Amino acid sequence: MNKSFTLRAGLFVATLLLFPLAQGTTMSKGDYRAGKSRISTDYKVDIAKCDALAGDPKAACVASAKARFGKT
Repeated sequence: MNKSFTLRAGLFVATLLLFPLAQGTTMSKGDYRAGKSRISTDYKVDIAKCDALAGDPKAACVASAKARFGKT
């Protein structure tokens, strides 16, 4: 094989192996808590919007809000 091809292939493989390491950033506790609080607030706002409805539309609204935020 060509020596330059082998060198380029080796560099390409090394780049692919190192790429996941660059993506592994961590989140601070403050950022985590702020995100969790924001999600909770958004969920409460969506559920509050459903209070004006009644019957099946309200049930659909609540189900939609729960699905959006992964609540069961």
